[in-house]
Amino acid sequence: MPQLEVITFVSQYLWLTISLLFSFVVLGGFIYPLIVKSIILRDKLSIEESSSCKAKPSSVSLVKKMWNY
Repeated sequence: MPQLEVITFVSQYLWLTISLLFSFVVLGGFIYPLIVKSIILRDKLSIEESSSCKAKPSSVSLVKKMWNY
């Protein structure tokens, strides 16, 4: 039976390894840092918001600094 030959498993393991490595690189290199930046920014803004109702000018500059505007 050709579907149970061990030789065909090698290519499947190779593509599985390549796709998992690519996924880890994309997640670890691009998506994870964006999520961390967003969480840090949200925490800083919520602390400032709890101290006063209006957004301070430092909040705007913080957003620009975090997202490189």
